[in-house]
Amino acid sequence: MTTLLPTGFEALAPFADHWAVSGSIARAARRGDADPTHRAAFFAAAAPLLDAALAHLDRYPIDALPPAEQRLMDMMLTLAHVSLTEEIL
Repeated sequence: MTTLLPTGFEALAPFADHWAVSGSIARAARRGDADPTHRAAFFAAAAPLLDAALAHLDRYPIDALPPAEQRLMDMMLTLAHVSLTEEIL
């Protein structure tokens, strides 16, 4: 059995099913379709972990991420899309 997310990122587990999205178009659509409260909760949980997530992911080849790390990468890329609504607008 594989873990949902790498150790240290358990706080993001409640958001993984919804926010671990593959593909830029799908990420933008998810951001646009999301309930503002749910989107803000994801941002509040994920943004403080961004630096740690990137440091963790740098330990792996980008084209060979284990499943838990790929899920974390997808969530951090979705975070970039969500930040457009939470930080800029």
